Amino acid sequence: HALALIAGNLAESLHAFANGMDSRPVVPEPSAQKSLSAQETFAMDVTDGDFVRATLRTMADSLFGRLRAERLCARTVEVRVRYTDFKEARRSRALPEPVCVENTVYGTLDALLRAAWERRVALRMAALALRDLYPAVRFGELGLIAPAHNPEVLERMARAADEIRARHGDNAILRGHDLWLRARQNTPREIFAGCLAGQPPAR
Repeated sequence: HALALIAGNLAESLHAFANGMDSRPVVPEPSAQKSLSAQETFAMDVTDGDFVRATLRTMADSLFGRLRAERLCARTVEVRVRYTDFKEARRSRALPEPVCVENTVYGTLDALLRAAWERRVALRMAALALRDLYPAVRFGELGLIAPAHNPEVLERMARAADEIRARHGDNAILRGHDLWLRARQNTPREIFAGCLAGQPPAR
């Protein structure tokens, strides 16, 4: 009863969780070693960090849309870059739990790009892969989680956006990075802004 005074309607669920009772499903292993990937080979040597980040986010939008269409979630995100001397670098990160909403990994993409782009050399290609794919499972979220961070709410919003795009075209809903790329005519800056390394890379 004391818990009800603090947690209200959540008291019963919290009491059950504290006693090891949780009906939410557990997915111990990936259903199969599958992955989804995309890559962009640039028409010119790219030193524009903002441009590469926006390009990776656009790839994520497309790949996560495919995940939702196949009712899958991804546990691992990988970013791969190819330098102008054709050497490559890749970095990956396992997420705390499988996700199917792209904006939950934007920060991870930025961090992986910074880690992979460790040489002060221009890029010729960037790629994104989603690995360790699981069947999508609805996890019951506690009401204490704010809607902006609630995976269930974010998934509903993403699926609603998918439906709008399916009816009215991919341009019906655009994100900030889409508009940024359009404003730049999908072309990187010629002068490196020091977004990643702080100094201009060698050409």
